[in-house]
Amino acid sequence: MIRRPSAGLLFIQLLGVLLYPWMEATALGLALHVVKRSPTQT
Repeated sequence: MIRRPSAGLLFIQLLGVLLYPWMEATALGLALHVVKRSPTQT
């Protein structure tokens, strides 16, 4: 199906670059939500 492995790798790399900020923002939002839920404030 894929004749050029480098094209597949490039696609995966590009997908990773596009998804990384979204995953980071989701992780940050989740962390803030957990911190807000915790009763102890430091």
